[in-house]
Amino acid sequence: MSKYSKTIVIILCCLSLLGTFCFLFIYGYIPIRSKKSMVNHVLGAKASSHVKILNASQGIEQGSSEWIHGYISPADLNALLVSRPYTHEDALGYAGPWPNAPAWWKPSSLGAKIEVFSWIHDNNNDVIDTRCLITNDKRSEFYAVWFTNW
Repeated sequence: MSKYSKTIVIILCCLSLLGTFCFLFIYGYIPIRSKKSMVNHVLGAKASSHVKILNASQGIEQGSSEWIHGYISPADLNALLVSRPYTHEDALGYAGPWPNAPAWWKPSSLGAKIEVFSWIHDNNNDVIDTRCLITNDKRSEFYAVWFTNW
């Protein structure tokens, strides 16, 4: 194999990888979001400027997911909960462990008294978005996750 042939093969491989990434990005399989955009998406509403994000991650295991840990004022959290169709859930089992969660995802750190809210939305009868919000008893710290079955 000549020197030029190896160069051409390397260039074609790089272009193939770049094309695959662009395809996945364009079609939404790898959404690239800022932390602020992720917060709005995961919570399902525009978050207050007072929300402080400690950790945020995206994943594409078995669908797509976005994970957030942060601080929020109780007033902002209450406003969020009434602005969207969140349902108060039994907290049993939500402290963890969670499959496919980032290493920093530790809802158990919120203490023994947690509150759990969920919102399940069926998009066009085939893609189901699920949002789960876990807060401490003061409603000042939260873990939130969004995932879909696409």
